Amino acid sequence: MLLPAEVREVLLGNYQSRAEIIAAHSEALFDRFEFVIEFDRLNHTERDAALDWQYDHFRQSKNPDDTEQLKKYIAWVREFDPAISEKTLERIKQYKRDRIGDFGNVREGISVLTVAYTIARLNHRDVQLADYETTYTLVKTQR
Repeated sequence: MLLPAEVREVLLGNYQSRAEIIAAHSEALFDRFEFVIEFDRLNHTERDAALDWQYDHFRQSKNPDDTEQLKKYIAWVREFDPAISEKTLERIKQYKRDRIGDFGNVREGISVLTVAYTIARLNHRDVQLADYETTYTLVKTQR
């Protein structure tokens, strides 16, 4: 599948904490990401089961029926461009004004709107204040 032009880079890492990422790279690099996904660490039994599964299924061909629905969903999402009504945009601006001190930098503020737009796009509807509120909560709980 082709990735949209907006996708510039993907950094995959296996770090145990935000502090470890910053120590290995920098705070500025960490702040470039729209969001970070954190997973609970596997215990030894879970880790071994995951490794066994990976090696048992390594390079096995996929059933086309297993990926067809995902391809249709991606095409459906790709062709949709959510709108932000003037009323919603004003409500989002006010929400941000009320919390402007919570944003560590300009990039973080823009990231929240970008992720809210993505949430709306994935749900195939226009942007709502609730999308922005959800994103704001996710960003703030990562800090």
